[in-house]
Amino acid sequence: MNAPLGFRSLAARLVRYLNELVRRGEISERGLARLSGYSQPHIHNVLKGARKMNPELADQIMELLGIPLLSLFTQEELSGLAPPRRGEALPIPLLDGPLGGGNPFPQPGRGTERLYFSTSSLNRFISPVVLALDQNERSMWPALWPNDLVLLDRSPIERRRPDFEYVYALSWAGEGWVGRCRVVGGVLVVVVDNARQAHSLHGPVPLERKEVLDIVRGKIVWVGRDLDVV
Repeated sequence: MNAPLGFRSLAARLVRYLNELVRRGEISERGLARLSGYSQPHIHNVLKGARKMNPELADQIMELLGIPLLSLFTQEELSGLAPPRRGEALPIPLLDGPLGGGNPFPQPGRGTERLYFSTSSLNRFISPVVLALDQNERSMWPALWPNDLVLLDRSPIERRRPDFEYVYALSWAGEGWVGRCRVVGGVLVVVVDNARQAHSLHGPVPLERKEVLDIVRGKIVWVGRDLDVV
């Protein structure tokens, strides 16, 4: 990087980032307070600049919302740590390994490939990533086809309140799955569109000893056939 940035500068950028999320309706001050364990007045004062963002609060918020540290730097400051923007496009990582078909849930690879998508497609999403469906994954056919590329919104807010209207990338018993789901009475109810390809996660999943965020890994917001790749 051209010059080291202190915590104060990065904290100010994080505050601007959070204010933008609040402005867009991605999260509320009350939601930030509930997630971080701080009072709503404290969060309000931090966002308005009346109180300083301390390192503990910054770490909690970035971890809970999945905000990468590098997102607080400009491309010039990164000095080659990430590929430059191409016009109005942003790089999104493609995780290693296919989703579904009994495979482990995809993870970032050592040399993670990145795809570029238009910023207009991404400005509503938190820490998006791209996954490729397994060649035999048909549990959500015809909504999703084998080998489709899917873009995940990893917003904790969206993942904590899944709805049957949408399709999600799921992780259970060491494997990755796709399906529709909703939290009902302390269980996560999972359904699929293709009854002939119902997987072992199909049905109610108890949440007594499991955090819903550990299972619902992302909301599928675009499919490869529709993505505006540049």
